[in-house]
Amino acid sequence: GSQGELSLREVFEQAHDLRRIVGDLPTQEFALVRLLLAVAHDALDGPQDTDAWADLWADENCFAPVGAYLDRHRGRFDLLSADAPFFQTAGLRTAKDEVFSLNRIVADVPNGEPFFTTRMPTVERLTFAEAARWVIHAHAYDTSGIKTGVEGDERRRGGKVYPLGVGWAGNLGGVFVEGHTLRETLLLNLVAADTANLEIDELDAPAWCRKQCGPGGAERPPTGVRDLYTWQTRRLRLHFDATGVHGVVLGYGDPLTAHDRRHREPMTAWRRSRPQEKKLRRTPVYLPREHDPERSAWRGLGALVATETERAQGAEPADYLPPGILEWVARLVTEGELERGFLVRARIIGARYGTQQSV
Repeated sequence: GSQGELSLREVFEQAHDLRRIVGDLPTQEFALVRLLLAVAHDALDGPQDTDAWADLWADENCFAPVGAYLDRHRGRFDLLSADAPFFQTAGLRTAKDEVFSLNRIVADVPNGEPFFTTRMPTVERLTFAEAARWVIHAHAYDTSGIKTGVEGDERRRGGKVYPLGVGWAGNLGGVFVEGHTLRETLLLNLVAADTANLEIDELDAPAWCRKQCGPGGAERPPTGVRDLYTWQTRRLRLHFDATGVHGVVLGYGDPLTAHDRRHREPMTAWRRSRPQEKKLRRTPVYLPREHDPERSAWRGLGALVATETERAQGAEPADYLPPGILEWVARLVTEGELERGFLVRARIIGARYGTQQSV
């Protein structure tokens, strides 16, 4: 019945008593849940299969190893570190050493059209906790458009970097499964490494277990869910003083194309794209199936629970594929790890972008 701010450590320690994460926006909740899942996957080193998952489900203290894990990586979770600040790039700067308004990372500031906002007309300061949440959200949902080029980014042309797309989660029609408590929610979305149609490399790792990002970006394929859940689509650096954060430098990071990631990304449905098939000269090509704000959630239910007969007629590839996360929960029921009457909520969260995805 209450609401409060907790540290990462406290979230895992109290997960059985917590109902859910509440972000400043629903998209922030999706980004934060994915961050928690990346921590859980890495700290628990799995689960490898449904038997390992069932052991976690039965163990009230299944998240006990997370505390020691966070201790080991403590330096990379320091928001204000001079050497390796959390989800940021140390020393990131523009040629003129400009520092920009926090409007660039706070997504509910009105862009010219104030409507239902508590942040009129700008964001002057953020607490450190707020700033941490918006940094995570920026990597997941930041807009596209022309951005200021930072020193050291080889993609810079005339002081600018031209559009490279929205944050990774911004491409998705986001879906996750919600249980009765946050502990249940995290476990229900903790997919096993042997899940069919999902590829997780042995060396899959979250951002804080990888080399510190420099300015610019690197094109590479994702290695699995830990990598995708913490994908560094932007380069950021917060400017702060003793009482909070007052400015930011923001540029493009690692680009990631959206097509044919269905074997890596379980938290979205997929649609077949004929135009991409013509362009890439191969069949089939699938893109994330975004949510339609014009339709009630239940009207899009078919996309989430497509049956085998709807998926493919004969040899023709299916037009739509359901989210891997729902197939995973179905597997848990089929294999008897969850009782047949077990009820879950399917939470659907997405962003709708305006003019060339720049707003």
